[in-house]
Amino acid sequence: MAKGLLDAGIDRIHFSVQGIDPDVYFKIMQLKFEKTLRNIERLMELKEQGGYDKPKVRVLMLDTVEIHDKLPEIRAFWAERGIKIHVNQLENRGHHSKLRNEDIAVH
Repeated sequence: MAKGLLDAGIDRIHFSVQGIDPDVYFKIMQLKFEKTLRNIERLMELKEQGGYDKPKVRVLMLDTVEIHDKLPEIRAFWAERGIKIHVNQLENRGHHSKLRNEDIAVH
């Protein structure tokens, strides 16, 4: 799949990765961090081996109480892999009453 994405010539690909702690990641994403990391690293390997300029790869995450204090470590972790991260604030644009942003958002 990674090779197909590279060959498709897409301009960018963003991965939603909430933190780098496997337990926190599973709690939030219900996925195994190790598998996600392997997949992202494999894409980066194939990109480098094939001499692809695109896509630009970025990790996106929300600034939550679960990861806020670890942001410097998280930034360094992804920088070591040549991947920029973008941290967004949680926004309840739809005004959903069941979204507990006061419990998880960092203001």
